[in-house]
Amino acid sequence: MAARNTGFALIAASSVQEVLDYGIASQLATLKSRIPFLVFFDGFRTSHDVAKVDLVSYETMAKLVEPKYIEDFRARAMKPEKPYAKVGAQTLTSTSRAARRRTSTTTPCRESSGNTSRRSVP
Repeated sequence: MAARNTGFALIAASSVQEVLDYGIASQLATLKSRIPFLVFFDGFRTSHDVAKVDLVSYETMAKLVEPKYIEDFRARAMKPEKPYAKVGAQTLTSTSRAARRRTSTTTPCRESSGNTSRRSVP
């Protein structure tokens, strides 16, 4: 339940076979859509279910994968040779600017011409 607000696409499996199949399908979908997928199933049943599972061969999986998406994924991956930092920027919106003005402890200063006498502005 904690993963609901993460932005991951969630896939619920109902059997051990579906865990395997959805795992492969979600990996392919992640490469193509750039959206992370999370496949979930009851952990106790995954480790204690006694059922036959039809394994997918590596040759079959290789036919499903498009090399272009793997190259794109590897190009975006973090590498020690090419480090980068990804940070979020917080920008002020008009409502937060107005709130900041209301709670500000300083008052705006008028530009002084050196003369402290009051004069009328035409």
